[in-house]
Amino acid sequence: MHSVSPVVQKKIEMRRRILADLKSVAPETAAAKSLKLQSRLKSQLQNEDGLWAGFQSMPHTEPQIRWTEVSEKIQWCFPVIDDQKLKFKKLVQAFQKSPLGFNEPTDGEDIQVSQLKGVVIPGLAFDPKGHRLGRGRGFYDQTLENFKGTMIGVCYQQSLVDEIPTEDHDLKCQFIITDEKSVAVTANK
Repeated sequence: MHSVSPVVQKKIEMRRRILADLKSVAPETAAAKSLKLQSRLKSQLQNEDGLWAGFQSMPHTEPQIRWTEVSEKIQWCFPVIDDQKLKFKKLVQAFQKSPLGFNEPTDGEDIQVSQLKGVVIPGLAFDPKGHRLGRGRGFYDQTLENFKGTMIGVCYQQSLVDEIPTEDHDLKCQFIITDEKSVAVTANK
């Protein structure tokens, strides 16, 4: 039988707990929190332009963000899963549900990750050091392994935890935005 490392086991348990907590939030409460988070993100990005990656939210567990309302100067790109990594597309007009349950572009132009100035990354949870707890597939970790731009993690305040168990390959964001605050990450990994 395949054994799981203690760190991976802690992540699995934390993911299960946080998902249950997020799914218990009433839709109207989640909508209000999403608007507050979107407003904080807009403030954070007010002086930015160029190509940035956003995401299409998973219902009930991630903030619902209206990207065109965050910034008119930013050209938003969106991820598509391709061979265990993410590819990003700009000028997207249409989305469809992927086999994993999130909406990904069905059109648009491919861009290289190196063309992005920044990426807004969803997470089930973040900690004040910028560590992220994702859904366990590692798509963002693998894709952004050598990314030099800005990485901003977004989650509801209830998912900002004291510490995320980490492994060497886990990405680290420079900023965390929640519905209640913005955190500039200064501590080293």
